[in-house]
Amino acid sequence: MAKKSYNKNKKLTFALLCLSLLSIPFASVQATEKTEDVVYLLPNANGALNQWNIFPATVSARDNIELLMHWDKVDDPIERPDEDRTYVYTNGMFKIEDFNHETSDLLEGVTITNVRVVARMKSTGVYNAIVNIGLKLNGIRFPARNNEMLTANYANYCEDWAYNPLSLTPDTSWTKADIDDLQTSLKSTSIPIGTMAYCTQIYLIVSYTS
Repeated sequence: MAKKSYNKNKKLTFALLCLSLLSIPFASVQATEKTEDVVYLLPNANGALNQWNIFPATVSARDNIELLMHWDKVDDPIERPDEDRTYVYTNGMFKIEDFNHETSDLLEGVTITNVRVVARMKSTGVYNAIVNIGLKLNGIRFPARNNEMLTANYANYCEDWAYNPLSLTPDTSWTKADIDDLQTSLKSTSIPIGTMAYCTQIYLIVSYTS
């Protein structure tokens, strides 16, 4: 009988221990999570190469000459693209179009977790145009792994870079200086005869944690 009493006491002690563990506040053992924010960066200048055509042409009112400004054809506000009112376009193979972008003080002293290029594009003609989205750093173009087959209607196409592709060290995080220096880049990789590729909007989405 003494043995049975001992087992009962042991079970009671274990039950009380479980209840005491359940009473520990959840917040005291929960890991702190960092919240992720994003900043949008629009084009603000021509990039290294501008081999696509522009519509409409930009004309100087003072001397009535055409200005080869490409970036202002694709700098539409986020979620308000002007579609066929302004755009860059090409019917040539392997034509590259680069853009410089804005900067943001929000990227100072934070951890940048991803850089996304978003390009709003379409193609016209019997066949589909194919375009590669890329980044350009220090004059080197880093293409997206996959090309984009454009359709007859404007759609957003995007590519992500979680790390700086220029670094010799794998998985090197981005810095604000990297973002300030990079350019977005489009390259026409397949343009069949009678086909045209169009881009009406391009921008960067930079994700970061504080």
